[in-house]
Amino acid sequence: MTVLKSQSSFQLKEKVKLIKVLIVDDHKVLTDSLKYLLDKSNEIAVVGVSPKPDDSLRMYRELKPDVVLMDIYFYDEQRQMLQMNGIEALKQIKDYDGNAKVLILTSETSNRFLEKAMPLTDGYIVKDCSIEKLIEAIKCCYGGLKIFDPLIDGVVAGEAKSNGTRSAGANSREYGLAERELKIINLVAEGKTCKEIAADLDLAEGYIRNMLIGIYDKLGIESHKSTALVAFAAKMGLLR
Repeated sequence: MTVLKSQSSFQLKEKVKLIKVLIVDDHKVLTDSLKYLLDKSNEIAVVGVSPKPDDSLRMYRELKPDVVLMDIYFYDEQRQMLQMNGIEALKQIKDYDGNAKVLILTSETSNRFLEKAMPLTDGYIVKDCSIEKLIEAIKCCYGGLKIFDPLIDGVVAGEAKSNGTRSAGANSREYGLAERELKIINLVAEGKTCKEIAADLDLAEGYIRNMLIGIYDKLGIESHKSTALVAFAAKMGLLR
């Protein structure tokens, strides 16, 4: 009986679909740690690691990963920045496979790089996140959701506020948003929960949840996640 139970458990484990991940980053200590921790999760299998962005397309073709974790900056042994960066490698992979899922994992949060990467990437996570958060981001990315770190949302929001040529109100009219809906979006961007927003506006929490569903529908956001809403709102100039 013991043997049969063990064999059954092994067969069940074999049937579990692991998310195949390719890591493209030149920090060996980080990539070794990530590989160990991600493999240990029993949900993800790191199928390859590349320290060079110009090798990422070849590895993507050969390994066929479900998700690529990509840094932006890369350096040689003399700590000189390589001519090719992660955004260019991202473009190559996306040109080869339009359905490729690439998640940016970096410490870079400058607007210059965010503007270039945002239309291409499937998510943006900063390196100081917890391993639990990274695993969740990989799973969401694999499932087709756009994932953006709240820190990145804040940078994008600041850029939209400083460089936007039109007001949030003017942009909101294009999407048929009422003033209260625009207010709710901005409160979400501040990191407030539905309960907190309801208290601020003196409304029922259920009413706020229903309004949020309507906002997602108006903006065409399939993923009903606050990070997706904030990223879209920042990009479209809806934040005040």
